[in-house]
Amino acid sequence: MNASVISSNSGSHAVQSSLSSKIICIGILAPKNQPLLISITDDAIGTSENTLPNKVEIEEAMYNLIDIFEDSLSNPAQTECYLGLLQRLNSIAFYGFHSCTKHKIILGIHDHSHSESKSIPIKSIMQDVHRIIIAAHLNIFHTIDEQYTSSPRLISSINAIISQKSPTNAQLLSNSAAGKEK
Repeated sequence: MNASVISSNSGSHAVQSSLSSKIICIGILAPKNQPLLISITDDAIGTSENTLPNKVEIEEAMYNLIDIFEDSLSNPAQTECYLGLLQRLNSIAFYGFHSCTKHKIILGIHDHSHSESKSIPIKSIMQDVHRIIIAAHLNIFHTIDEQYTSSPRLISSINAIISQKSPTNAQLLSNSAAGKEK
């Protein structure tokens, strides 16, 4: 179960104050919980100047969220796909979305306010990412392997959604790093 990790090179590492309410990671898990896409921006890497966790800690936190997804699925009263805030890791808030196709979408946002970000339409981004996943699977001329990193069209569509709805994120996913594996 190798997850491809995509890093985006955004040039310089931003200091913590300029990272407020910025999407720093996205994860898409298949119905059987194998990672299809895990993307963490270079801005998300912890340094001595800030308290952000490193990439491994972020990945571990994303995998730990699977239990929260499973708990919500076992609750018959849970009918909403958007699960809201699932967990915090330092200053990163992880939000979840469980689709009708049983894909799990995790969005990590750097935010110091400890409340749901009003500047980023989290639920809308997750719904749009889900629509992109469904469209890719329904396209008979487009093949998707076990990991989405080999699909530049899917990656560019997700980038377009994120940059449109969160202007502070120029590009979360990098097509040039699509072949890199952890």
